[in-house]
Amino acid sequence: MLRPLLPPHSRRCAGWLLVGTVACAEPSDVDATVETATGPEALPASATGQASPEDPQWASLATRPCPEDSYLDTENFGRPFMLSWCTGCHSADMPAGMRQGAPPDVNFDTSTEVRDWADRIWARSGDHNGSMPPVAPAPLELRRQLGEWLACGAP
Repeated sequence: MLRPLLPPHSRRCAGWLLVGTVACAEPSDVDATVETATGPEALPASATGQASPEDPQWASLATRPCPEDSYLDTENFGRPFMLSWCTGCHSADMPAGMRQGAPPDVNFDTSTEVRDWADRIWARSGDHNGSMPPVAPAPLELRRQLGEWLACGAP
């Protein structure tokens, strides 16, 4: 069973503010590869952590199973992950000039928005996918947890 690896709040605030303002960038050629990639060779070079050939390589979020014993939910994983890794660019509160190229209509401020964008979030950041954030993607273990949480419907 996977356990959250998020850093404590006290260390996260200042660091993630900085990461959030520089981590987002214009989509790259890697993004197109990640959406359809199904093998370990599809992991972008910018990914933090390494997927091994034995790791599951699901073709899409729809094929990624939700473990029956999953304990991940919005409170203990989803919201902290989104705040740490995504909403520095993908927030309706973020001024256009500070979104680092994130489309203005792609926001992850609410559970509904996350569920609406779940396929795209997974294709960019879940499990073996690691193109977002482009400068400093989440570690592989957190991406696996993101994949699990999204596969379970982001409860």
